[in-house]
Amino acid sequence: MNKKVIIMALCLSLMKMGLFGSILHAADSKVCQEYANAAIQQYEYAKSHGCKNIRYPKWSSDFNFHYRWCLKVDEKRSKAESKYRQDYINKCTAVSDFQGHNISECQDYAKSAVYQNEK
Repeated sequence: MNKKVIIMALCLSLMKMGLFGSILHAADSKVCQEYANAAIQQYEYAKSHGCKNIRYPKWSSDFNFHYRWCLKVDEKRSKAESKYRQDYINKCTAVSDFQGHNISECQDYAKSAVYQNEK
């Protein structure tokens, strides 16, 4: 078999496995450094605010793990992972200690109570 046929067969195999696109569009080193730093900050923030179910590997302070993972995927996937963690943090920290009510609900209630008291 000549080299062109072998290369084409390899590319087709990678495409079938869904790996070819990731290899061609993997995030670069700078993007992955930023991703890994943000992942650690998100982990530390979630942990310090008592968020539950923050488990390894998605949640960790392991820079090398996050960095190496990012280098293997495309930038879109790494952004989606960061967004997932941020959405989880937003949800976790939006719930107050007031019987599980969302803080915005409590603020709306307080505004309504003040308004009614002023009447």
